[in-house]
Amino acid sequence: MLESDPPGEEPLGSRDVIAAAALMVECARVNPAYEPSERVAIATGVQRLFGLSPEVAEVLVGIAEEEGAEGWQEALFTTAVKQGFDLDKRIELVQLLCDVALADGVFHMREAQFIRHIAGELGVPEDRLSIPTAFVA
Repeated sequence: MLESDPPGEEPLGSRDVIAAAALMVECARVNPAYEPSERVAIATGVQRLFGLSPEVAEVLVGIAEEEGAEGWQEALFTTAVKQGFDLDKRIELVQLLCDVALADGVFHMREAQFIRHIAGELGVPEDRLSIPTAFVA
């Protein structure tokens, strides 16, 4: 499951990085279909968040998808992110969750609920959130 990279290697296998990507994957999966546009948003988000190349970002998304397929472990993922990221990076992650949710062109209420819940678990203050308020379905 979540492992750490040896010192000096790219952060691909570090727990907090995989956990952040897994949260993005789960955000895409809370609505009825996991769309290719959402996967692209996840890959773009992890590139931006961690300064990864497109190729490494794709590998990370695949690992995150496998982690989620093994069984959703919210507490493990949110704890890893909370311990590994400062507040600004956690806020950036929550904004990326919004990007993922909007990637398919439809913002579902379940996605908004998921994002607000995760933001709370990550200790992101409500007044620092910019979550869209118009929902479909």
